[in-house]
Parts: sequence; structure tokens; C-alpha cells
Amino acid sequence: MEQATILVVEDETIVAKDIQCSLQRLGYHVPSTATSGEEANRKTGEHKPDLVIMDIVLKGRMDGVETAQRLQYQFDVPVVYLTAYADHQTLSGQNDDTGGIHAQTVPAQRTAYHD
Repeated sequence: MEQATILVVEDETIVAKDIQCSLQRLGYHVPSTATSGEEANRKTGEHKPDLVIMDIVLKGRMDGVETAQRLQYQFDVPVVYLTAYADHQTLSGQNDDTGGIHAQTVPAQRTAYHD
């Protein structure tokens, strides 16, 4: 069975690398991380991931919800939202229109990344 390829989009580099390493230890292929919506768009085109793990709150011109919309329109890739903000306003921003399937708060238990 081929490894699933995952792109991690997180503007906090240390958090992104921790998630990347955790996923790799679980057997996933995580070739890269992105820190902005623009970088996520470029790297999705390069790596063709099976899944994108997306921080809702990103620095830059696009937040995670807008980035997810663009990635899904352009690449038809599923997105799992990730956020350190568990408030209702932030979580309500990830709606059915983007196809995001879950909002996982950080820090997450390592088992949250595995079946």
C-alpha cells in the first residue's frame, strides 16, 4: 500500500515541523510544510498531496479557510482544519462551503493523527 502524502499548512514553523515529524513517525509521507496560503497553493501543485492539514488562522493575505477554498477549487484536495483557537467565531469560519471535514485544536494528542 502506498503512503498517503500530506501537506501541513501552519504559520508557526516549530508547530509545523512537530506535526510533520509526528505524521512521518506514523508512516505518512510529508514532503513539505507551508507557512502561508500562497506557499500552500504552490506546494500543493508541486507535491499533489492526498490531504492538506490547514491552520485556520494564517499570516498573510489569505486565512486558512480562503486557502482551503482555493486549493479545493484548483486541486480538489480534502482539507482537515487545525487551529489553536477553540472559540466559536474561529471554528464557525470553517464551514461546509470549504469542504473542511474537521477542526482539530492544537495541541492535539498524537493519537488524533492516526486511525
